[in-house]
Amino acid sequence: MNLQEYFKRIGLQGSFDKPDLETLKLIHKQHVMSVPFENLSMHCGERHILDLEFTFNKIVRSGRGGWCLENNSLFGWVLREMGYNTTRLSSRVFNSSTNEFSPIDSHLIHKVVVDGKAYIADVAFGVSFQIWEPMELVSGKDQHQAAGVFRFIDKGENDRIQSASGLDLQRGHLQTRGRCRYLRPENIEAEEKEQVLLEKFNIKLQNELQIVSNKTWYTL
Repeated sequence: MNLQEYFKRIGLQGSFDKPDLETLKLIHKQHVMSVPFENLSMHCGERHILDLEFTFNKIVRSGRGGWCLENNSLFGWVLREMGYNTTRLSSRVFNSSTNEFSPIDSHLIHKVVVDGKAYIADVAFGVSFQIWEPMELVSGKDQHQAAGVFRFIDKGENDRIQSASGLDLQRGHLQTRGRCRYLRPENIEAEEKEQVLLEKFNIKLQNELQIVSNKTWYTL
């Protein structure tokens, strides 16, 4: 595993030796725009392994995407290799049907400190309000990005911070509002699925996609 392979995967050239905010924003955005959020492995009979080298080979060398833990595990390795002061954080997903956060930690993000300021990095939430750049961890500040305007709001007594994009920080956990889901294309022929994956995401699978329904929780 090496950084130059990763940089090539997300469409960057250069060494990026300085772990500054400008570079952090650049690689964060390039990862979001270049690596799809996908859980296709479970739908085509592939092994699903949370191992860094396995994930690197899958995403970087095989040109695939990944789900939240895969993408953010890889991104965390990149940050550490580049010399950033980063801390891995567990997080919880908001269920809009119950209006509650999940009882367990099921999402991975990173806190990155640059020049004394803390930022939240998350390259793989997989919904429409995915942040493209890291968010500075301060309350009440509108943070403009290409994807929209985001902010953290201090809720006072509950020690809770909420952003316009749905991010919550409560009791030491950064909680993310949204749901990661697989859209089931039952009426699409196999050849059309393959064509869409190749044209839209540059993904070519070794096995045919199969619809599965396996609802399981996982804990960080």
